[in-house]
Amino acid sequence: MRFVPAAAEPYLAGTDEPSGPARRRAVATLLGAYTDGRRLLTGLGLWLGVVGGVAAAVVGVVAIGATVVDGEPAGSALLGAIAVLAGVAGGTWAARRGTELLRAGARLSRAAESWMVATPDAPASFGRQLHALLSTLRPELLPRVLLSSLAGLLAVLALCAVGFGIWRLAGATGGEVVVGVVLSAASAVLAAVSAVPAVALWRGSRRIQRGLVADPAVRR
Repeated sequence: MRFVPAAAEPYLAGTDEPSGPARRRAVATLLGAYTDGRRLLTGLGLWLGVVGGVAAAVVGVVAIGATVVDGEPAGSALLGAIAVLAGVAGGTWAARRGTELLRAGARLSRAAESWMVATPDAPASFGRQLHALLSTLRPELLPRVLLSSLAGLLAVLALCAVGFGIWRLAGATGGEVVVGVVLSAASAVLAAVSAVPAVALWRGSRRIQRGLVADPAVRR
């Protein structure tokens, strides 16, 4: 599977009753694969690729609209069409690779949680709850928690931009309508592109957090 290291593949099925050394080895491998900094950088690069594709398509559509509505030279429309095609192709490729990366991360985090919480939970206590809260500061989780929060905030802001753009269309005319519709559509795409990784990062971090709190592999 793409974006899943070969060393981690044997442990993806999870476990029920592994031995202590086997559990430690599996947890170390899965956590190492999921928290690898290169995975975050790859995801960020693919996200920027999608956003760049959307931006190129927006510029191209605006250029085409300027030619059709405002009578700009035909060369502007040709360049706009090239920008649209390049943006759609590049953004689609990045989106597909990003989806594969998120699915691979979900498999790794589920497997890691399975290996780490295969034993019954300890009784709830104030110390355990405090441990769960502070576990988000661990280096395995903190970058993903921060990125998830930022992506979620960006999704909310993009949705606000959609609403504002629709509101502005009421008094728009001519080319302003084209620009308003295009920007509103682009903001909606940006909201989706930000919300999906935000949710995926949050869910993956939550799985790892539950495992780190239980962490039987480390205690054994």
